[in-house]
Amino acid sequence: MVGQKKEECFKKTLTKSDIDVGLEITGGAANLPPGDEEMRVFDQNERVWRFKVGTRKDGRRFMKNQWLRFVEEADLNIGDTLTYYHLRKLGDSFEEILMASTNSSVSYVPIFDGENYDFWCVKMKTFFVSQDLWDLVESGFAEPESTATLTQDQAKALKENIQRDAKALNQIQEGISNSIFPRIMRATRSNQAWEILQQEYQGDLKVRTIKLQNLRRDFETMKMKENETLNDFSTRFSKLVKPNEDLWGRH
Repeated sequence: MVGQKKEECFKKTLTKSDIDVGLEITGGAANLPPGDEEMRVFDQNERVWRFKVGTRKDGRRFMKNQWLRFVEEADLNIGDTLTYYHLRKLGDSFEEILMASTNSSVSYVPIFDGENYDFWCVKMKTFFVSQDLWDLVESGFAEPESTATLTQDQAKALKENIQRDAKALNQIQEGISNSIFPRIMRATRSNQAWEILQQEYQGDLKVRTIKLQNLRRDFETMKMKENETLNDFSTRFSKLVKPNEDLWGRH
């Protein structure tokens, strides 16, 4: 997008309807397709989204398709400002390439697929700290056995913690591959999911020590087999060491 000429299409302050239903397009918006056409939209991080322009019964136009997902991932709220910039038109179709710029930064969680857990863990911790969610992921929160005796302030605080924790749990779920997800699918709190992954892929100090001792033993007793080529031995050596590289670095 750098260096390309852009022209402001429309700018608006987001309302509750924009956040919950679909982005209503202002009457003076320019360079939008006239019908219910799909557009490619770039956010300020140059990630591509597919938005579609729809028309309500009263004639008002709005953005749909991936718009609500964009709202969630960009963490947009009522009162945020969003600006659309028109960049260029593709051929003879009504597909437009636009740039959506917000006053909120869009953050994306890294994906853990079973390898390099320590790297993923550090990145996720940084993400949670930036979203003011790390306290819940690390320690959880106290849940009363009954809410009947809670004061109004206590009930409000509990509701906020539940909502924040659900957001953190969602980010953990979004941050792992489908092959890893079954391990945490029954977790109802972010702290539960985090500890499940930590215990399985990192373990406590005693478990890591045992793993390292076993790895060292296998390494020290490893020898070339009779009639084994150097290439085959190197492959066997890599299969032993590579999956456990993080153990060497941590201990």
